[in-house]
Amino acid sequence: MNLVGKHYAARLWMLSSRIGASLIAPAAVPRAFAESRDEIDEQCQRRIPHAEHDLPEAIEHHRRDSRQAEHERNELHEAREQCWREYHRRWG
Repeated sequence: MNLVGKHYAARLWMLSSRIGASLIAPAAVPRAFAESRDEIDEQCQRRIPHAEHDLPEAIEHHRRDSRQAEHERNELHEAREQCWREYHRRWG
């Protein structure tokens, strides 16, 4: 390959890598930036009360120290932690 061909190939490779990066970049935007504050509030305010409701149900039906109650405690903890990790806000 002569010098002109190498120069053309290098420019073509740079152009294609820029196009590829521009197509991938929007997918890398964090979800928190793509959602409005109302959508974030709605998601966490729906997820946490649901988990808070399931815990007493499990305790009532299976005992406080049951495997089911422990599972619901973990679900509630995880829902709260996820809202904090993703949105740095507390609910419930």
